[in-house]
Amino acid sequence: TQFLHYNSTTNHPSDWLMLFNPAILLPYLIDSFSLSPNSPFSDSHSVKLLWFYVPIGAKIWSFAGFIVLNFGLWSYWIWQGLNRCFHNPKATLLNKGQSYRLTACFEVVLLGFALNPNLPDWKNHSQALFENFQMLLVFNLLLFLGLIVALSPHRQTLQDWARYRHQHKSIRKGGILSDLIWGKNSPGVVAVGMNLAIASTILSPWILLWPTSEYKTPALLALLLNATMIIFYASVVQLMLLMKTPKRAIWAAGTVTGFITLPPMVLSFLSMLPSVHSHVWLFSAFSWASVEYAAGTSVAIALVTQSLALVLLNLQLTRQLRKVGESATKTLLSPRPLAVIE
Repeated sequence: TQFLHYNSTTNHPSDWLMLFNPAILLPYLIDSFSLSPNSPFSDSHSVKLLWFYVPIGAKIWSFAGFIVLNFGLWSYWIWQGLNRCFHNPKATLLNKGQSYRLTACFEVVLLGFALNPNLPDWKNHSQALFENFQMLLVFNLLLFLGLIVALSPHRQTLQDWARYRHQHKSIRKGGILSDLIWGKNSPGVVAVGMNLAIASTILSPWILLWPTSEYKTPALLALLLNATMIIFYASVVQLMLLMKTPKRAIWAAGTVTGFITLPPMVLSFLSMLPSVHSHVWLFSAFSWASVEYAAGTSVAIALVTQSLALVLLNLQLTRQLRKVGESATKTLLSPRPLAVIE
């Protein structure tokens, strides 16, 4: 069974994916029933997997238990989405409160794998931590794209919300902001922003506790740039879901996919590397690849530009919601002609 004994851990957040592969337990199980004098729990046969510095791969019972807990956790969240859609097919996949808890779970789980990076001879500890942080941002991008899909209601739901929001109980209690944060049918942009705040609250203390300050500022700026880009994508999706165009969900998905994939493809085709043309990469979904090479003025310009784009998009979204709500109200209150019976 020696060919099964491998250590595929890399001590960065991608180790989390290994927990979805039950075959990783085969070396433990085979060796535990073999007549080999070598212990299956020895260092050479165990998976050197750390989570918050705990060696969960040292023993089969801890490793198997962690895999079961991981499957149970994410099965629970999948079930929450399926159960919600089963009872109301027109509802969003998750309500806003569920999304906040999901984000907290996701960040804590992945952060546990990022704390103890590999340290080759040519790399210092802070650089290795920064690379783990970059991998975390990649996973976060995937998470938040899923949350944008799960939290963005479609046109009819938004139309009903815009028309009746003054009657909502949450409006009477806490105002429009409370409804945007917790409401079932309100636009999802603010909820995505709240999820970004939760993720940043979990990751920022870890960044500030890095042993040296060399990569702290680039990491915090990358976190901020990543957040503004994700809110930009959420605003674009919500605005496009308000269109009357059929298959608007496909249009929204295609537009965001283009925003994410086309800039790095074009820049790579033009041989514009993040380390050389860092100011251009700051406007992409992968700004974390160039932020450590960018000047402070370039980062400031990128943040101001993205903020202005967010303001314009959300002003347009507000106008569209008001327009949709007013037109729906007029249609509802307009007198209908009586049918003439001959």
